[in-house]
Amino acid sequence: APRLHYLSLRQCNNITNAALRSIANLGNSLQELCLDGCREITDDGVKVLLNSCTNIQSIDLSHCDKITDNSVRLLAFLPVLREAYLADCYNITDDSIHEIVRVTCDNANGGERISSKLEQISLSYTKVTLKTAFTLLNSCPNLTSMTLPMSMLTLKQPQIRRFGDYGISDFFVGNVSAFRDFLYTLPECNEFNNIPQPERCDYW
Repeated sequence: APRLHYLSLRQCNNITNAALRSIANLGNSLQELCLDGCREITDDGVKVLLNSCTNIQSIDLSHCDKITDNSVRLLAFLPVLREAYLADCYNITDDSIHEIVRVTCDNANGGERISSKLEQISLSYTKVTLKTAFTLLNSCPNLTSMTLPMSMLTLKQPQIRRFGDYGISDFFVGNVSAFRDFLYTLPECNEFNNIPQPERCDYW
């Protein structure tokens, strides 16, 4: 029978973890999920969902302000994840974003390690710092765009504007490779230039 591949519950304010447990029954047929604005869901519900729906390619948890790093770490278990929207998730820090881009273990291939397939990520209104930006830029070869909190861009460099667009509180980077090359030239960023490529995922 046909199975559901795309589900949007955007701004469904009454959605709770109970709904996520039901959605988890879709299993690997689910490829895209939007939970933007579902403010009642927590780490417990996200864990149940992602343990069952491991074929998700795009997930939107924007404005789900009760989730923490514990939920975001689980995204490292999604081997085909290409889009992660985490805007306004105030409790997210560098620690969990690092897990998304780490080399993961592909159980289907006998433990073969595969690199991140992440193409887009949104991190507005989170607690991530410039270190996360460098980790993403160094570890995600397919990355095409990213949205960063304005608070991390303490570099008062007018040249930065040519790599994207400023919002009220965020910065959308559209020219990722050029942005990375530019950051490498700044003395303020020297401490990040040698951030190593992550080697393995500790959560399997």
